[in-house]
Amino acid sequence: MKKIFIFAMMLLAMASCTPQENLPLEGYVWKLTKMEGIPAEAVQANPDFFTLQFDANETIASGRSNCNNFFGEYTLNDKGLIFDELASTRKMCPDMEQEAAYMAMFSMVDNYRINGDELTLTGKGKTLATFKMQSKMAPAEEEVVEAAAQENTDGEVEAEIVVDEVPAAEEK
Repeated sequence: MKKIFIFAMMLLAMASCTPQENLPLEGYVWKLTKMEGIPAEAVQANPDFFTLQFDANETIASGRSNCNNFFGEYTLNDKGLIFDELASTRKMCPDMEQEAAYMAMFSMVDNYRINGDELTLTGKGKTLATFKMQSKMAPAEEEVVEAAAQENTDGEVEAEIVVDEVPAAEEK
């Protein structure tokens, strides 16, 4: 019995040492799990609260605090990660101090690290916020613009422009 227990413990130790592939920064929705100034119950209150995502094509970071949506450019290079000034919607909500803390944190970020599916934003070597991968970003929807022009009975040209959103392709 003792040998089986030791063998099981060795298997468990080996499985936990198996290297986990790190996710890329871009292309995922990251959900805040821990940050100074924001209580855990506020972070867990809603899956859409305190999120962050990076769009590599546009170099735009976006997400949501506990109240407002935000977006802005970011720079990612061998020196680290820098957020440009972020813009946001301006709804007034309860607990605005949590939103203020979350938004202020981005101005202090100078680097990041990813360990498996966990993203850590750092500033001056100090951990500022920790996120967990929540989901893969949905592909952007495209717009199709159709225009039609015809001459009316008075000789004037009338134009009709129709913009349709094309649903994003399903990922396999």
